[in-house]
Amino acid sequence: MQRAVQYLSAQESRSWTLDGARLREAELAAGAHLVVVVDFAEESYVLATLPAMRGRDATLLRRRRLEREFPGATLAAVQRLRRRRGAEGEGAVMVAVPAGAPLQETLAGLATRHALRAVTTPALLAGEWVRRARAVQPRVLIVLPTPAGVRLIFLSDGRPTLSRLTGALAPQQTAAEIARTVQYLQNTQRVERGESVPLWFWGVDDATAVACIPAGAAVAPSASPQVAALPDPERDGLDALLALAAERPGRPQLAADELRLGWLAHEFGRGCRLAAVAAAVLLTLAAGVLEWRVAGATRAIAAQVQQRSAIEAGAAQLATDLEGRGLTLAEVATFPETERVLLRNAVDLGTDLAIVGVGFAAQRDVEVQSLDLRAAPLEGSAESLAGPMPVADTAATEAGGGDSVDTCDSGVEQSMRVEFGLVSGLDVRRRDAALGWVREASGALAPWRAGAGAGALGRHDPLVVSAGREEARAETRWSVCLRREVTP
Repeated sequence: MQRAVQYLSAQESRSWTLDGARLREAELAAGAHLVVVVDFAEESYVLATLPAMRGRDATLLRRRRLEREFPGATLAAVQRLRRRRGAEGEGAVMVAVPAGAPLQETLAGLATRHALRAVTTPALLAGEWVRRARAVQPRVLIVLPTPAGVRLIFLSDGRPTLSRLTGALAPQQTAAEIARTVQYLQNTQRVERGESVPLWFWGVDDATAVACIPAGAAVAPSASPQVAALPDPERDGLDALLALAAERPGRPQLAADELRLGWLAHEFGRGCRLAAVAAAVLLTLAAGVLEWRVAGATRAIAAQVQQRSAIEAGAAQLATDLEGRGLTLAEVATFPETERVLLRNAVDLGTDLAIVGVGFAAQRDVEVQSLDLRAAPLEGSAESLAGPMPVADTAATEAGGGDSVDTCDSGVEQSMRVEFGLVSGLDVRRRDAALGWVREASGALAPWRAGAGAGALGRHDPLVVSAGREEARAETRWSVCLRREVTP
């Protein structure tokens, strides 16, 4: 979209378009983004102190103050000044350009044909130039020739607080106006008496600038700052400010929002497009992150499925191999005990050891340490001819509090002693629960049943604790005796 500048004064109206980085005087094309620079002698500045407020309340307050200072003004704005230490409230300068009927009609016509970005003045553009240049200049007086005359602009902390339009550039007359302006600044205490005010000449050749310096006035000519990619104001003067206005006029600007509806609509659409692009980028990034996480989860699941398949295949292969040898996985789980039983040729490995070993291992707080099988002597052996061994009177022993008796060594019937321990670190409740589970399980491992002494399992029971008394008190080793039921 074409960017353009319209200059309006009491005598003339001229327009420029921005061609790259240079201004070119030309007619405005319809729909151009337009900045209007008004240059009238009636430009007014009023210094005020406003309460330190923010938000909507501050906006309403500034609007009321503008209406009170400039009744009926349609081109007005407020600029905040740098807050002084210890000052009550905040300083502000109110700017207004009285807009008569001809100027209002001209601006309304421009707003209908173009997108009116801003209405500003050479003084406001000079303050924007200092801000863009990031110059630290508390006070400065600028001499700027314009088509309407020579404008004297006083800036305080980069804000214009005074702007006077004098006659045409003439050394003697301009020097008198500069001296009169410095005296006015001293009388209004904007400049201390005896303080030298920096003086910038914009758009004035060196010889004329020297001739315009007033004798005896407290001024000090100095060099002005530059802004990259913009013309030199000392050489080009107003053209440099117009180029700045075409690029970015800055704030504040004087036009009401009603005149800038076209530009505001354009900015709103631009903001919506940028928001849509940002939303699309965020959605794309979110979709990429989600896809990456889904792909990672898919890979992890596939790896777990593959591992499970491999485990199942290995288990199936192992079961097949064991079946060919006449064994099962349960039998292999108690292989040391299986080897001992095979050597004695006493009991059926596939039923007894598997039932007892797997049954006890089902409790997570119980750790099976050994399974000791005691089989009846073979018929005709020396043990069978010796007759039955006396059965211990376990009740009497328990009542008398004697030493531990291993019930699995009493009698000649088939028996199995299960030695187990408890997981370390158990509290009292979990320990008692584990021991209670052993009592219940010991009576349900058919064809094996716990002996009479196993019904009261505990660390002080001499019939079920195979370890000594001290070890039993430490709760580290326990045993229970199971006897094989004889089918009649």
